[in-house]
Amino acid sequence: MTAYLTTKLLFHCRGRGLFCSERKNFPLHKAVFEGNLSLISRICTGKHDGILFVDKNEIDPCGNSALALAIRLRNIDAVKILTDLYCSAKLNPFPQVLSPLEMAKTIKDRKIVEILMNSVQKVKQHYLEVHKEAIFRVLERLPDFSIDLHFECTSNFIPWMKHLAPTDTYHIYKQGSNLRLDMRFLGYQKLRAIESNITVLFKGRNSGDNEGELLLVDHVLGRVTSIFEDTTNAKIEKDLDNIMTDQDIQKKYRAEKIKIEPECDRRGNVIIQQIDEYTVQRYQVNSVYTMTKFKLNNKHVEMLTKYRTFEEYVKVMKIDVFSLGNPASQAVSARRDIRQ
Repeated sequence: MTAYLTTKLLFHCRGRGLFCSERKNFPLHKAVFEGNLSLISRICTGKHDGILFVDKNEIDPCGNSALALAIRLRNIDAVKILTDLYCSAKLNPFPQVLSPLEMAKTIKDRKIVEILMNSVQKVKQHYLEVHKEAIFRVLERLPDFSIDLHFECTSNFIPWMKHLAPTDTYHIYKQGSNLRLDMRFLGYQKLRAIESNITVLFKGRNSGDNEGELLLVDHVLGRVTSIFEDTTNAKIEKDLDNIMTDQDIQKKYRAEKIKIEPECDRRGNVIIQQIDEYTVQRYQVNSVYTMTKFKLNNKHVEMLTKYRTFEEYVKVMKIDVFSLGNPASQAVSARRDIRQ
């Protein structure tokens, strides 16, 4: 029991869900299934008699977190309570099981998707505030520095890829507990490169009212905003419109291989450079990323509403967690529930 609680607390601190096949009682999941909102709140805040601690992201025998279960039951009030208590909307318990946010996108419930998208930013802001002092201490122990990170895309099969793909150099500066990042390339949207001219600032200790904040400086528009404020307003509304009109196509990105090795010249000698008073060695990073596209289907998501009791739901929907690692397995019932 002690080992279980220790592991559970460790996973909780790392923002992970814990799956235990020996567990019989899931009070939080049962409260969600029964729609008992006051009990959900008491369990999560440690105010319910007989329950000392509960992992809010714990996975039940059916592969669902409490938040995922609330979404599959279409219980918006339960979704609001769980997200207000910082349950993870992006938790992927197993490779073949969707996260709560992916489930909400599947059923295209605009209200639930909006709640989850706001909660993602709220969780980030919460953890930044909670760990602000620890971040200050770590940065203050490091010597001040500046570094340039240049990246470009090349291909062994397409010689002109380097000239077609975007390139950028990230300029990073650190002074005391302050950080600054200058960049132009922001990412991709529907295979189109998004570029701008922005600076991200982390305001360190003794920075006045902005201490511990992440600020976004848009040099094109000439404005400074909180990175969370900028994300949770116009961008969320725009993303919501895209999700509602999407053709149920989801994408997952995965780093398959990452290799870091010293960069050598044509003679095979490691490249050494002198930067100010430092002698540095150049490294190159080679990585392979895969993008998996799959179509979602919501015809089975509403199956949970036909179960009368939580015990019946667990009995019928229980999954074999060890089979989830094998894509060829026929026992992946959780995947069949929510994917086509």
